[in-house]
Order: sequence, then C-alpha cells, then structure tokens
Amino acid sequence: MRIMHRTKKRPRKTTRRRLVHEPLETRRLLSADADVFFGFGGTSVSFPVDGTQIGFRQNELNQSFDARFPGVDWKAEILRALQTWAREADINVGVVDDDGSPAGVYGPVRGDERFGDIRIFGVGLDTATWAEAVSEQARTAGTWAGDIIFNTNAPWSSIDDLKTAALHEVGHIFGLEHSTDPNSPMHQHGPSANAQLTANDIALLQALHGPRRPDPTEGDHGNDTFGTAAEIEGSDDDHSNLEGFDGSQVWLQFASLFNQQDVDVFEIEINPTYSGPLAVEVATRGVSLARLEYEVLDRNGVVLGSQTVNDPSGGTGRVDIDIASGTERVFVRVRAGADEFWTAGDYAVRIGTPQRLTQEAPAIAEYTRRAHRWYFDSEQAKDGFSYHLADLGLDGTHDDDGHSDDDGVNARALLPAVDTPQRRAYSTIGSLSDLADVDYLKFTTPASVSAGTQIVVSVESLNLGGIIPEIVITDRDGIPVESRVVLQGYGTIQITMASFTPDTDYLIRLSAPAVATQFRTGDFSLLIDITATAPEVETFLTGMLKPDTPTVENTLYVARTQIFAFSLTSSANSPADALTQVLMRLYDADGNTVKSINAPLGELRSVPGVLLEPGEYYLQVTVVTEAATIPDIQFEVNGTRPSQPIGPLVESTDALPIYDCGVGGDFCYPDGTTTTTPVHIGPPPPPAAPVPPPPTQPLPPPPDGFFWLNERLPTNPINRQDTSGDGILSPLDALIVINYLNRNGSGAYPPDFVGYIDVNADSFITPLDALSVINVLNR
Repeated sequence: MRIMHRTKKRPRKTTRRRLVHEPLETRRLLSADADVFFGFGGTSVSFPVDGTQIGFRQNELNQSFDARFPGVDWKAEILRALQTWAREADINVGVVDDDGSPAGVYGPVRGDERFGDIRIFGVGLDTATWAEAVSEQARTAGTWAGDIIFNTNAPWSSIDDLKTAALHEVGHIFGLEHSTDPNSPMHQHGPSANAQLTANDIALLQALHGPRRPDPTEGDHGNDTFGTAAEIEGSDDDHSNLEGFDGSQVWLQFASLFNQQDVDVFEIEINPTYSGPLAVEVATRGVSLARLEYEVLDRNGVVLGSQTVNDPSGGTGRVDIDIASGTERVFVRVRAGADEFWTAGDYAVRIGTPQRLTQEAPAIAEYTRRAHRWYFDSEQAKDGFSYHLADLGLDGTHDDDGHSDDDGVNARALLPAVDTPQRRAYSTIGSLSDLADVDYLKFTTPASVSAGTQIVVSVESLNLGGIIPEIVITDRDGIPVESRVVLQGYGTIQITMASFTPDTDYLIRLSAPAVATQFRTGDFSLLIDITATAPEVETFLTGMLKPDTPTVENTLYVARTQIFAFSLTSSANSPADALTQVLMRLYDADGNTVKSINAPLGELRSVPGVLLEPGEYYLQVTVVTEAATIPDIQFEVNGTRPSQPIGPLVESTDALPIYDCGVGGDFCYPDGTTTTTPVHIGPPPPPAAPVPPPPTQPLPPPPDGFFWLNERLPTNPINRQDTSGDGILSPLDALIVINYLNRNGSGAYPPDFVGYIDVNADSFITPLDALSVINVLNR
C-alpha cells in the first residue's frame, strides 16, 4: 500500500486544522469498545456477492432481499441509514467494490483494498435475531469489524422494517449502544417506527466523532467566490506547480460540502505555454455519499461545462475542455445537489488530461481512496496530492521523517482527532523507514477524567504481512509505564494503560523488532483513545499445564449466533525450552477445527474473530515442546464478543435460541448453569466427544511472520492462492492441491492442519481449489 509523503516546500495561505478523525448484557449509551470509526479520512462500505464465505455459510443477501423486497432498491435504503448518521457528524462513508474474500479474512481492520470497512452480509440466523452488527470499535474482530449480518430468516414484512433495522445497526457501528428512549432508532427492540435520530442520539454521536465542520480549503474567509478560490496544485513535493498545469500532471484535491448553502470554488493555474485538453473530474465514489453538481468556468465566469454527480452509490463526473494558448486559469465551482439529505460529505477534484484520466482510471481511483482514507483532514491536506509523482517515490511510498523524531526530546507532538468531555483521541500514520529508524510520538492526557478512564493504544500495519513494530509507552522522561498487551496478531497490537496522570505528556516509542527485515520496516497507523468506555476483555478459560497433565479441555456452550475473538497467553514458573509453544484449538461438535492459536511460551497471540452458531464446542489447550520435560505453565484464553444482535424479535416465534430456558431472558446450559449470558464454559467434554488428541510431535520453530501466521489456517491469510506459503505464486501452488486430491480425494478439510489447500475457503478440498490457483496463473 502506498502512503503519501508530506513535506513543506513553500508557504501557502493555509489554515491549520486538527486531525478529525455489547458486551451483550451491558447497556451503555456509548459503546464499551474503544476504536470507533473516526470520521477523518473516511470509511467505506461494500456489498459482497452471494456465495461469499461467512463462517461455515455463504452470503445470500442479494438473492434473499431481491425476492423479499421486489422492485425496491434495498441497498439504497441501507446507504440512507449510513448517511442518516454520517451527515450529523464528521463522518464520510463511500461505496467501494468487494472482491468476495471470506468474512473475517486476515487483513487491516480499516482500509483493506479488497473490500469495504463495513461489509453487508445476509445469512439465515435463528429467528430471535433480526441482524448482527460487529462493532467497528472492536479491533479484536479483525476484518469482521464494522460488518453487518442481516438475518434472511427474519420475518421482514416491508422495506420499512429494513430501514429501521439498518439504522439501528449503523448506530452500533458508529459507537452507540442501545437507548432506553422508545423514540430512538437505538431502542433495543427490532424494526420500529423510529426512522429519525433523536437529539440525544446526535449528541452522543458527536461526542464520539465531533460535529461536521467546514473543510480546510475554506480558509479563514471561505472559498465560495473567485476572489477566495482555493488553488488546486498538487503536493508540496510537486515543483511543477510553480508554473501551473502543463498537461503532465494529475492533481488531486479533497474538499467537503458542509450544508445546502455551502459552495466551493477552486482555481487551476495554467502554464503560459500550454494549449490542449484539460479534464476536470469530481468524484464521490469511495469517498462519501454526497450528491452534488459542478461547473468549470473561465476567468470571466462563462460556464465551459457542467456535470451532476448523484449516483446513489457515489459516482464521478467529468468535464473536458480545450485550453487555448495564453489561458491563465480556469475555475471549478462545486455546490450541493437538489436533495438536502445528501448534501453533507467529502468529494475529490481530479485534474489531468482526458487521455491519462481515462487510461489510468482504476489506479487513480485507488490512489484517491488511499489518500482520502489516511491523509485527508490532516494538517497539510489543503496542499493536495500529485498522483503523477507516486511512481517516483515523491508522493506515494511512505512517510520518511528523516530520523527527526528518533528520541524523546524530538518526539512528534500529536493533536487530538476528537476532544470532547467523553473522550480524547489521537490518530496518525507513520513509517519505520530503515532498521535504525525509531518514532517517538507525544500525546497529552485530559485535565479532567472520569473514574475508570483508560488509555488504549492500537497500532496496525498498513500492509498485509507487513511491519511488526515494538511498542513501549513511557513517561516524558522515557521511563516505561505499566501497561498491558491485550491484542497481538494479524497485523495489530493493542495496549491498555489503566493508571495515568491527568494533564500530562506521555510518549509512545515505536521501533523495529528483532525479526526478518520484511517485518522491521514499513507503514503503520496509530490510534490513541482516552476513554471511560474502554473494552472489557473476557476470560473464557484459565488453567495449569503440568508435566503429568499437559492438556486441558473444556466445553464451550454458545446460545446464540455471535462472533468471538480469542487471545492466548501463558507463563511458566521456571525457564523452558525456547521452542516451547502453547496451542489452543476450538473444535465443533463433530470434531472439526474451527479456530486455533499457536503462541510462544510467555507471549500473547491473538486471532481474528470467528462466527460461532448456537451449539456445543470444545476448547483444547496443550503444550508442545522439544524439551524432555516442561515446567508448570499457567495459561489464559481470553477475548471479546464484538457482535451485537438486534432482537429479540417482537413477534413470538417457535424457534428459540438454543439453551433458552423458555422464560425471561435466561439461558439454561446442560451442566445445570442458568445465566443471562449467551455463552458459558462448561466441564470437560464427555469421553465420547469427538475431540482429536493433541499433537504428539513438536511443531517447527515459528517463523518471523508468527505475528501474522499465528494460527494454522486452511487458507493462506495473506494470499489464498499461495498454498506453499513461500510468498510466490507458481505452478507449485496448484500442484500441492492436486497431489493432496490424488492421495485423499475430495472432501471436508480434515481436523488437523494439512496445509493452505482450501483455496476458496469453503471448508472443503476439491478440484475447485486447484482451479482457483490455475486461473490466477493463467491471468
């Protein structure tokens, strides 16, 4: 992934702007998780095709809802629900394509180029649930975060049911919990007549994301006239902008419409020697849901061309004009469309020749998406971007700080992305450019904090299989402070700090770890959230592994469909062999492996969320080592349950969640336990349970990519066609699948790991898996 390098070249008339970025039984007004979708940089949504793998099922949303709501654009209603929330805060949601990757596949929590941050699925769930929203705040869920799963079995009676259910789910995604106000769409029951946000809903939303504000191009006096027009001239690294557009550049500028009255005017300086074609594109696709219109004008106000951008999923308008020799400048005037509801939102203005904008359209669109996601609304966003410099490394490789912040004295001070009485949050992106690079970042805690406030620091690699940074939180003198790692794996590290001093500076030190070079340098995003609603980590299983009992097994009862995100940690009371590993495996009632974690002794490892349907599962934790003996090992399996169901259904139904007691909201589990919690750890599985025995042979030493590949998956999480795991796609990858099929035939993926040969992630090994590799090779 390319990131845009920002350096200052010369003064400009800029205005600095700050970067704007259930547990199911607990009812809070704001979400209990930390990392909400901050509005800065934008959020994306996509609709996967039917057949996309989701747990052990396949997406059926399109076929089901097309039949359920004939003649109705139900996707537009879901987008309307997103815009209902986004227009009230500093949030932008843009529609992007979806490549059909399985739900929850390894990848960045935010900004995955394969699909949207929010993915809309549909499968048949139990009839006690209308839908499941995977709280975006939950980085523990991996790429599940922000996804919505509609229940195609629910008794949807009209499109109005879908409207209000979607409105409720989107509220969860953006950080709100259930409301006790019966007039709010966040009221905890299913579809209702509540299609409008209440004043309290909006206040809570803005407490998390901040109110929508004018964009940086407005300056001190706005940019609604020719006299106050904002210049479009690319990035600071682009020295060609000193003479104006000459046909060689592709310039990109972001801006935002604030309300129905907002008008933005931009000026494009033309090189005195240039004559020829000029194309002006204004795009909302992948950026926001705003609908707008724009004109291209000469210096006398004569309209040279105009376009309307009003596609429900976002679109791109284009005006081509001919520049006569001696033309000094042209102007672009952007205003809101006719429908006030779709007014608010960001957009991109792109300048280039018609030929280049056409020939390189996909690459330019992806560049626009990345730039908007990670950089727009930063302090230097007003300066714009120069796509044509990306291949030269001047505006596209990474943010090389030139070792300017390699010690605490020169730490880069962060500005709050959100600063409200409820929370303060900081967000930035950065790079470790070489093996000696160290980044020190400084943040300040609020002067006043409520009881229970914590600091949650999340760092994520911006590249699949990318950097694995070491992170230390220190005081301003560089002395490490007490903190706890709660998540480490699949490109994400999350640390919590429960004790801190108000109105005090702290430092975060990021450096390269002692692993292979490919994991030591690269690009990352950093989010610091100071909030009283920090995530609560549940302990699912804890115990002791001993020389005479190296394995512990327990039953996991799941009462309703939900997503689980697991972590495994361990410690020993005496030194152990360096290759000693602790393994956790989760089996279903048929003995199939559902999830697994391999963690080096003494280290925490996490895996992305897994969708578990109601039923009985078995947790197995064991130690594997090459040593002759093992010490006593204390282990803990913990994690979160980030999905939030809308339900129960208001209508009575015959089908209840499994283990339902039949009265009240309690669940009655087979071991005699009664609780309101839809998950329970029971006794060891009975002797007849189909739990495979633990491995008897030591595993090979974990590779340097252990941070990414910390579970033995049937599908390669980095590149599904790379069955050999060598990072190279070749005929060998197809041959591996073919050889397995020749030996064993087609069938379900076995309980034990046999390689990355379930290429299409459908839980079966068939000729389709080999064909998938061959098709990619042929292309």
